[in-house]
Amino acid sequence: MDYLKLKKAIFYPDKIIILSKKRKTVINISSINHIDYVKPSLLNYMFASVWFGGTFPGRLEIYLNNDLLTRQKCYTKLYLIRIKYKDYLKLPEIYKQKINLI
Repeated sequence: MDYLKLKKAIFYPDKIIILSKKRKTVINISSINHIDYVKPSLLNYMFASVWFGGTFPGRLEIYLNNDLLTRQKCYTKLYLIRIKYKDYLKLPEIYKQKINLI
């Protein structure tokens, strides 16, 4: 099976499991609106301190659909996962299609 296991998350082709101390959160691929990621580089770190409200380098921002939030009484619209660029390259292809690489 093609998946990527990180310290805080496991990426399967059809779902993401976010691991925390209290519980595991399962996000289906159909409930993801889009994903943002900025490659970590010196230039991107310098611009991240200037641009407030943007994506910080090395973080994967997973935005959920609004209809999912109302159906499941979910209180978060966004999940943040720190990920190295070499791990980003190992992600399953379905996630790379949804990522807006900046």
